[in-house]
Amino acid sequence: MCGLKISMGVNQVENLPLEKLLICVTFHYVDSRLQYLEKISHFFSSLAQEVVAVIITNTVQQAELDRIHTLLKKANIEYEVISPSYLGHSFLLPWTHLGIFRERFLDKSFSHFLYLEDDICIESKNIQYWLRGRKLLKPFGLIPSFFRYEYPLHEKTKLATDLVRRVNFYLMPKILISSSYAFINLPNAYQACYLMDRELLSEHLQGESSHPDFGRWDVRARAASGLTFANVPKGFWSRNLVGVHLLERQIDSGAFIHHVPNNYALDKHAPNAKIPVMQILQFDWYLMVFAKLQKAYLTLKKLIKLKKKR
Repeated sequence: MCGLKISMGVNQVENLPLEKLLICVTFHYVDSRLQYLEKISHFFSSLAQEVVAVIITNTVQQAELDRIHTLLKKANIEYEVISPSYLGHSFLLPWTHLGIFRERFLDKSFSHFLYLEDDICIESKNIQYWLRGRKLLKPFGLIPSFFRYEYPLHEKTKLATDLVRRVNFYLMPKILISSSYAFINLPNAYQACYLMDRELLSEHLQGESSHPDFGRWDVRARAASGLTFANVPKGFWSRNLVGVHLLERQIDSGAFIHHVPNNYALDKHAPNAKIPVMQILQFDWYLMVFAKLQKAYLTLKKLIKLKKKR
C-alpha cells in the first residue's frame, strides 16, 4: 500500500487549454451501434481548440460507409474514415489506431491523442479533470484515469461499470494531494480508452505497451490499455489513478465517462454495473488496521520459522 503526500492543492493547478486533439475510434460496423458513435461524436468539437477524428472500421461496403459519414458530418470537425486491409484477424482492428498515432505524432501541432472504443462518451469536463490530474501525478510517474458508469433502465442512478464490489479507500494504493483530495489506484483499471499528451504517447510508441502481446487483458481490451501496465511505480498495481474528493468521500465527477449501451446495467445476470458510483468507496479505517496486523503476523511467523531452521 502506498500513501504519498504532496503539498500542492488540486485547485491550485491551472486549467490549461487542450490545443489540438487527434481522436481515433475503433468502430466494428453494426447498424445498431451507429447510435453510439453518433452520441459520442456529438461531444468531439468541445474537447479541444482544434479536433481531428479518425474512425477505423472493418466495413468496406459503400452504403455502410455513407452512414458513418452522414453522422460524422454532424460533429462539425475534420474527420476521415479508414477501412484497414490485411489485418490478419478482426481482433487486431483496435490496434490499427497506433499506426495512425505514429504517423500523426510527426505533426507537432497535435498536442494530445485520444483513443476511444465506439461507445465511450468523453466530455469537456473529463478533459479538464485529466489535465489537472496529469500535472499533479506527473512527478510520480502516474496517470489520471477515467471511471466508466452506466444507467439502469428508466433510471438516472450511475452504476459502476468495472467494479463488482465496493472498494475500501484505506486499502488502495494512493497519492494524497491535500486534506481534501487524493488519487487512488482501483483494482480494475479498465476504462476502454486512453488520453495522452506528446510525452506519454512517445513513451507508449517506443515501449512494449504498444505491442499486442503486452498487458493483462484480452487482445482487444489491451489496445485501450495504453500505459496502464507499463513502468508501474513500486507500490502500485497500475499507472492509472482516479481522483477522489475526500470531504465528500466520492470519486471526482470529472472522472466519470458514460458507457453508452448500458449493457451490463441492463443485464440482470451480469455482475458488473450493480453498485451505484456514490456507494463504491468505503472508508473503513479498521480494515486497514486489521490488514496491517495480519501482514505483521505473517511476517513474524515467517521469521520464527526461519529461526527454527537455523
